[in-house]
Amino acid sequence: MCVNVQTLTIDTQINNSQATIDPEYMDDSDWIGYTFDIPEDQDAFVRPNLGQEQTTDIVTPSPNLLRVPNTKRERPEGFYNEYKPIVKEERDVNSIGFFDPETDFNDVSTTQELLSSATEKMVRDTKQRKLLIVPDDEKVYTQGRWRNEEMIVLLHVSQAFIAEDLRVIGDIAYFCGVQRPRRAIDKQLKRMLKYDRWANRNIKELEQQIKAVILEQPVQTLTPSQASHLQTARTIW
Repeated sequence: MCVNVQTLTIDTQINNSQATIDPEYMDDSDWIGYTFDIPEDQDAFVRPNLGQEQTTDIVTPSPNLLRVPNTKRERPEGFYNEYKPIVKEERDVNSIGFFDPETDFNDVSTTQELLSSATEKMVRDTKQRKLLIVPDDEKVYTQGRWRNEEMIVLLHVSQAFIAEDLRVIGDIAYFCGVQRPRRAIDKQLKRMLKYDRWANRNIKELEQQIKAVILEQPVQTLTPSQASHLQTARTIW
């Protein structure tokens, strides 16, 4: 009798011998349109087991193996479609926020020279608006100096914090009662930046001020052992 794919055995006379088909050795496309001649007295498939005894199992084809031709699996909504082309938007180098690609950023020049022509008016209006609300002692920062000095001071502070002597100072200050020495340093630096005291870029003076902030503790509030450590630190630095 001739039936559709329901079992995976075939009885064919090849050189007067019976042949069996194992689904593990067939491609998915080989199952489409296949019909099998099944003998009436045989409804099982003998699966060969390497190195083990052969067992007789009832095998039914999986629906996933029956591939429908001329169809493509569709992705569910919400997933990225890898076949969709990505359209890149062209960037206007003359728009606000972009510099000229020909600009050499390694060149040490003023900030105004690096600005494009489209941003000059915006920067000028911003400076004029700041001049109306900023006190007189901070007008220097509205003229382009604030950004440069801020980065320089941050660089000096980072170099000071990784120095070996300041790590020792921080340990002694914590033992002497300063619970958060870095926060105390940060508050003092913000207070100093407000009045533009580090325009001379003197890192030695900055380190001395940091040490003074850390060791700025009254001896009367400390225990005798802590006071001795504090006096020792003050004599060293």
